[in-house]
Amino acid sequence: MIETAAVLGGGAVARAFLEALPGAGVRVLASWHRRSGLQPPPLRDVDVVLLAVTDAAIAEVCGRIDVGPGQLVVHLAGALGLSPLAAARRRGARTGSFHPLRPFTRDGARGFSGFAAGISASDESAAGDLAQLALRLGMTPLLTADKSRPLYHAAAVLAALAWTIHNARQPGPWQHVLATREGMIGDLTSSRTIIRADSRFVALPHPRALGRMVEVRYRDRAIVVPVLDVGPWNVDDAYWERDGHPASERGRGFYRTPVNTAGIDLSDAVFAALGLPDNDVVDWRFVHRNYVVWPRL
Repeated sequence: MIETAAVLGGGAVARAFLEALPGAGVRVLASWHRRSGLQPPPLRDVDVVLLAVTDAAIAEVCGRIDVGPGQLVVHLAGALGLSPLAAARRRGARTGSFHPLRPFTRDGARGFSGFAAGISASDESAAGDLAQLALRLGMTPLLTADKSRPLYHAAAVLAALAWTIHNARQPGPWQHVLATREGMIGDLTSSRTIIRADSRFVALPHPRALGRMVEVRYRDRAIVVPVLDVGPWNVDDAYWERDGHPASERGRGFYRTPVNTAGIDLSDAVFAALGLPDNDVVDWRFVHRNYVVWPRL
């Protein structure tokens, strides 16, 4: 049973394992990445060494680590068999591959629960240990053989692509903020459109939101509209990526001190369509284009 681990690598995959392993009952005793300029740390005291490095670097890093009989050295590449781990095998270590079937991004989904893991190993004990690790991480283990690696990798790429498309079309988390009416009929928005009385759009306080679609709800009404302007109060406050609290709630404004805590501006037409009698709290979230509004249950 795997109780201790070392994670070698400095990318998103390494960070994901460093975060998830303690929750699965595995103590991380060592971590390292190549950019440190240092030699890999002593590893003889760990049960498993996870090589979370690029495919091209696996064999080189494996050749630099000091491991021995009984230990398990594992790479995380879906396209490679076990041959890049030959140096560890010659030292008596067991070897394997553990390929999480999920995409990794700087700000993407965290954790491994609900995903599958492609597993291959040098022997039955290594395969069993990796399958148990997958289960402890909340994953479904998929045992593969080196000879079926090309077919497995093709299927893995398609699965990851399907998940990415599915995830991209999922609505974002709800934000609960004060909404104000933008007004400014005849002015130009940050996206270079002239504001008309019937324009339907919202403003959010960071340019990264421009062009995205949002669903806005107020009581029993809902509407889907684009983000065409930057505001209110701030132009650098992507609060939806942080804690959900606009900087205006802390009294911070980019140009002047806010007179209210608004986190979204609604065009006059959106304000009227939602039936707001005055500035009030609304719920909003990012959605994909062509999103269909469902009634609140």
